[in-house]
Amino acid sequence: MSKPKHGSVLVTSAVRSIAEALGDFPAKCAIVQSTGAAVRFTVDSDTAPVGGGPGHLIVENQAVLLESAEEIANFQVIRDAGVDATLEITFDPRQRQASNFGDIS
Repeated sequence: MSKPKHGSVLVTSAVRSIAEALGDFPAKCAIVQSTGAAVRFTVDSDTAPVGGGPGHLIVENQAVLLESAEEIANFQVIRDAGVDATLEITFDPRQRQASNFGDIS
């Protein structure tokens, strides 16, 4: 089985996805952490995030768990205010849930 893969994405005032960091890696879940500033994200393919809302807020240094390949594919992000951020992402080929989030063995 493949080991987890790390990637990063610069988040600016333009909507971005994390697909470029994923490439063709077969991820089933991902841990996404915002560094440098807060960001807003959505995981449905119909709603683009907007700074200040709509979209879920990830404050600086907070992480969220994307629990499926579909959430990863549909993830869109934008900075929340006037400061760019970097997303640090760990893509995992194993299925994870919030209950085993801390177990990265």
